Amino acid sequence: MGIISWIVVGAIAGWLAGMLVKGDESMGVIGHIVLGIVGALVGGFVAGLLLPSTRLEDKQVGEMSDKVIDAAKETASDALESGKQIAHEAADTAKEQGQELASTLQERTQETMAGSQAS
Repeated sequence: MGIISWIVVGAIAGWLAGMLVKGDESMGVIGHIVLGIVGALVGGFVAGLLLPSTRLEDKQVGEMSDKVIDAAKETASDALESGKQIAHEAADTAKEQGQELASTLQERTQETMAGSQAS
């Protein structure tokens, strides 16, 4: 399905959704149509990545498509690793700050207890 087809299908789906589901009237008819078009384009893009390609697509796009898909996979993998690293660093920082806070509270409690016993 071509991009024009996705736009038409998305516009119709958005319009129908707006007619069938009454709730968010702030968007209006145009807003529902635009939302349908955006959803259809995203869905078409994702479907295009997931579905097997045809020989014509392989002939016309072939190697470039493979490079784009490989780059996307590598970028996603790098982002995942970066996210893991950031999460570990945040957890370590939170642990250190928690230990410092607990130590400070313990010292203050001991000082308060010593001050009340001296009085």
